[in-house]
Amino acid sequence: MPLVTVEQLWVYPVKSLTGIPLTSATLLPTGLAGDREWMLVDADGVFLSQRKLPRMATIRTELRDGGIVLSSQGNGEIFIDRPDGETRPVKIWKSTCDGVVADSSASEWLQQALATEVPVQLVYFDKRNSSRPTDPQRFGPYHTYFSDGAPYLAANLASLQALNQHLLMAQTTPVDIQRFRPNLVLSGLPPFAEHQYSYLRPIQGDAVLGLKDPCQRCSVITVDQSTGIASPTQHPFAALAELNSMPNKPKAPAFGVNTVLMAGEGWEIRCGDQWQASTV
Repeated sequence: MPLVTVEQLWVYPVKSLTGIPLTSATLLPTGLAGDREWMLVDADGVFLSQRKLPRMATIRTELRDGGIVLSSQGNGEIFIDRPDGETRPVKIWKSTCDGVVADSSASEWLQQALATEVPVQLVYFDKRNSSRPTDPQRFGPYHTYFSDGAPYLAANLASLQALNQHLLMAQTTPVDIQRFRPNLVLSGLPPFAEHQYSYLRPIQGDAVLGLKDPCQRCSVITVDQSTGIASPTQHPFAALAELNSMPNKPKAPAFGVNTVLMAGEGWEIRCGDQWQASTV
């Protein structure tokens, strides 16, 4: 059973906005504590992401005093307290749940920072009265907040290095791990070997992370996370599909593993920790 090292931990307080690197985090069934509890929606309550508004990548986030701070170059910052009043139905892909509507000042600030005519509203997941089950056939009896699918995404640094070597050989620009917005970044496995294992367990302790299936990537990986500009050539979408595609989908790139917490709620995971990868 190979050993893997936790190299990086990331939370994304607001879906599709900038992530926050951590040295330690708490494992919860719904994902890392503080991850994707907030989300931007349009006038119909449908989630917004970098697929539609790539400038979302440029808005920084900070957790502060029970609320959240948003900031961007040229627009300053705004503190938004965690709302507890009006709720509305919101939709993420095929699932619907309830979001608590943030103060209207957040919408005004976001509208300006994103330079968009699309109506934007910030919501917080209604933990009081709502739940959002994951796909039971893929992930099992788990719940999440505003993630796309599984509560966690685990990525392998060696896979990123292999992709960047591939890009350099094609005389194109390497990319960083934030293109793929992982929660857990691991080392110790060969490139793309993460798809061959089913479980991660700490050297000491009872926590178990289940590695469920490869994560099929979308156009978000073409967005430069520092500029909020999508590549006109869809870089590195095609190169990744050539190097590592989804099973039986040669044109669909895969990167990272959709992951769930099977045991160990409340476990404190730290950068530098060593875990064992296994198939049983």
